[in-house]
Amino acid sequence: MTEPTPLPVELEMPALEPTHAIELVASPAESARRRLTPGAPQIAELFLVNSRYDDYAARVNAADPEIALARRAHLETFTNARGPEGSMRAYDFTRDLDAEVYSFIADPHGRDALFGADVFLLEPPNAWRLIAAGPLWWRHCLLEDNDIRAVEYATGVNCRDTEMLVVACAPWRYMQLIGPRGLRRSLADVGAIVAMLNVAARARGNAWTERWDFLDNVVDEALLLDGIERTGCTVLHRSKTSGGNE
Repeated sequence: MTEPTPLPVELEMPALEPTHAIELVASPAESARRRLTPGAPQIAELFLVNSRYDDYAARVNAADPEIALARRAHLETFTNARGPEGSMRAYDFTRDLDAEVYSFIADPHGRDALFGADVFLLEPPNAWRLIAAGPLWWRHCLLEDNDIRAVEYATGVNCRDTEMLVVACAPWRYMQLIGPRGLRRSLADVGAIVAMLNVAARARGNAWTERWDFLDNVVDEALLLDGIERTGCTVLHRSKTSGGNE
């Protein structure tokens, strides 16, 4: 796999600096081995630390207007985003998929849900991240053959013959604002995204197959997600012909 395309802005930097010295290992496999090492911190501690949860966050109770401001800042960060050639893909409205996704993000509730979750489109060799402010797809990373085989093994879906979306939970964004309750809010965003994408698909005579049971750690590693601050929650897939894109 390759390194993710660097963002033109430091969107993913935490607003609060962690108060602990424990650093998150980039590879989920390495993290898993580290957790099993005698004397290593327990998984619960790693989650709390790496989600920017500390004594300060435990006392935070951000009111809804503050959350709305954070969502808007998150969205507007990408409004004028520009990257290297080939790092972005505009929507192709002759494709049902792009038209459906545009319908989803045209709804303010859809854009809001992208604060607590991220959506990735797997089009080997590219993995694209949905950016609502574009509207555009941002190339998150390039998938090598072994990454594609790993995702196919983990999900039971042939990536090359299907349209596949991975909806990932990103709890730390809310947890900076409202502490551990942010996990619930981000999971609610995942559910809202899945529901709205299904509605948009049905409006065009299409349907997604949802897969909630899959080897998330394998998919996370292929997409360079750390498995703690961002982790795949569900996979949506359908045949390419079902979306009228052939």
